[in-house]
Amino acid sequence: MRSHPVELRVAIVEALDGGLSTSEAARSFGVSVSSVKRFRTLYHQTGELASRPHPGRPARIRRDDARLRRQVAAHPDDATLAVPMPRWPSTARTGRSRRAAR
Repeated sequence: MRSHPVELRVAIVEALDGGLSTSEAARSFGVSVSSVKRFRTLYHQTGELASRPHPGRPARIRRDDARLRRQVAAHPDDATLAVPMPRWPSTARTGRSRRAAR
């Protein structure tokens, strides 16, 4: 899920400071009550509303990779696997017990 833009977070906190209740702010801005509470707490603790960095390895393909998008658009049929994946051997466990498989 993508994070809410900083501009929206600022507008929410300003509305709260202007006297709007948490539930009214959530309803009028189309976000959850927990998000409104989180934005208010973050602003009062840190003075900032920027989203936190996401943990983990960065994506190999960026969202704005125009070269890749052009290649996929030019060859839409080549965007899938050329060779289908082999099926699992018949002896592979399928999550069912052996007794149930009989």
